[in-house]
Amino acid sequence: DWSPYTVLIDKQVVPIIVYSYVNAFSRYQVLEVSLSQDQGAVFEALENSFCESGGVCQRLQTDNAKVFVTNASKNNFQWNQRYLNFMAHYGASPSRSLPGHPWSKGKVEKPFQYLEAHFVQGSEFEDFLDLQRRLKLFQKEVNERVHSVTKQAPAELMAKEKLSLIALPARRYVGIKEGTRKVTADPFISYNGNRYSVPYMFAMKTVWIRISRGYYLQVYSQNNKLIAEHKLSLGKGQTVLKDEHFRGNTTEYYNFDRLSESFLKLFPGNELFLEKMKAQKRFNPRYHLARILTIAAMYKGEDVLEAISCCLRYNVFSSNFISGYLEKHHKHIFEVMQPIAQGEAARYSLTRENIIRDLREYGIHDQA
Repeated sequence: DWSPYTVLIDKQVVPIIVYSYVNAFSRYQVLEVSLSQDQGAVFEALENSFCESGGVCQRLQTDNAKVFVTNASKNNFQWNQRYLNFMAHYGASPSRSLPGHPWSKGKVEKPFQYLEAHFVQGSEFEDFLDLQRRLKLFQKEVNERVHSVTKQAPAELMAKEKLSLIALPARRYVGIKEGTRKVTADPFISYNGNRYSVPYMFAMKTVWIRISRGYYLQVYSQNNKLIAEHKLSLGKGQTVLKDEHFRGNTTEYYNFDRLSESFLKLFPGNELFLEKMKAQKRFNPRYHLARILTIAAMYKGEDVLEAISCCLRYNVFSSNFISGYLEKHHKHIFEVMQPIAQGEAARYSLTRENIIRDLREYGIHDQA
């Protein structure tokens, strides 16, 4: 289950969502926090809870929220298909609580009362990372105190419960469609009224975005490589950037002659290419040559020479033509950035290369 709260983060009033996952035998509780409560955030919280518990429960009890149930009526009950896909991947059976059912609802909802009284009320946090860190410390305290029903600490009983859990699968399941953005020439992408930088070599390209915990914006290349990660701005009209995304992109500030010198050092003997480009792009040759030099840094020299030869053959001297040719026929060689540390507890490793997606996802149109 989950519950909304309002807390102070960096002196700002911020609405948050706290997710609670309780292992039924041990009462071991996993707490996750997010700024979002859409289906992607719910699945992420569930997956993190499975990982932190060291395995998957055989049956998962939820309420009738739309992320789980499409139709809650007794006569025409229907599970959300994306939720069924997610559960099938982890091998757990879905189960729902009837509205107002005291036993099943109380077991999950009661911990929120303790959370609100002993953690949320009167608390202030430096930033979202501070909130995550302190929530995990609170979780540890809760799991180490004696439970009123079992008369034992959940952390102690969890060692026994793990023996009954389903082993975590080797592959991570992703069932939420990511969005795409077109990178500007700056290079920035827009999201929710703010602008975020990406590495300069991705200017004018299309990238994928993924929101984690409703607070982290992750940007992926078309080859599914993580190229940038930002903390989402809590305001509007903000520009969020990292200096390393612009490092090395100094060519735009030189005139055409300076750029030509740099070009010929890299690709000697191609004066004809420069002459024809200057004639064909007489209004903005500097822009195209600057972009070509930027693009060239992403590929092997012989691949760029091949693209230049193709330009001469077809009499097309455009940075877009070279970019398109190289992207179609060759692989880039730049090093992809590593994700920033999020200060989380060590968890079960789920690697990007093992991510799969159920093809049925593309035929589903209902919203969480």
